[in-house]
Amino acid sequence: MGFNLEFSPDTFKAALLVSLLSVWLRVGLFAYLNYYTKRRCFTLWMAAWLFYAIWLTLRFAEQELPNNEFVLMARQGCLGVSAVFLFWGTEVFIGRRVRQKLPALFIVFLLLWSYVGIHFLKDNLLQAQLPVFGLMGLAGLLAARGFFKYRLERQYIGASPGPGAPDYFPDRRCGER
Repeated sequence: MGFNLEFSPDTFKAALLVSLLSVWLRVGLFAYLNYYTKRRCFTLWMAAWLFYAIWLTLRFAEQELPNNEFVLMARQGCLGVSAVFLFWGTEVFIGRRVRQKLPALFIVFLLLWSYVGIHFLKDNLLQAQLPVFGLMGLAGLLAARGFFKYRLERQYIGASPGPGAPDYFPDRRCGER
């Protein structure tokens, strides 16, 4: 009995569905946090998870959708846009000011990269997809680093147990609207 990384189509589809449900849970959590705290980083992180949900949905419906260039480009573009919003939200969370032009230009670049990857790297799509997946992984690592750095600077982070107790973001570094 060896270790095998091959999944049957039914197992793969079930795993995608569970992933999609957990992503929608995150979207709901960030919508809730955004509604009650009015912090900009939660809006950006919610947008990141929404684009990731679109990517998962396109993967989930892969058998029903025609496997044309537009669907492949949309999948890769959604993953890249998700990474940009995750980066941007993390920068806002740690207190850096980011001009809106920079993420917008980065999104345009990634969408152009998706187009180039699908149309000019048809023979080896891994060359087009690997940098985008690497970007998504890097964005996740930087978000985790930013949170742990923030956590180490403060003794208390958590839900406020009552009036007068410390707030989740006492210094409002997450960006007010």
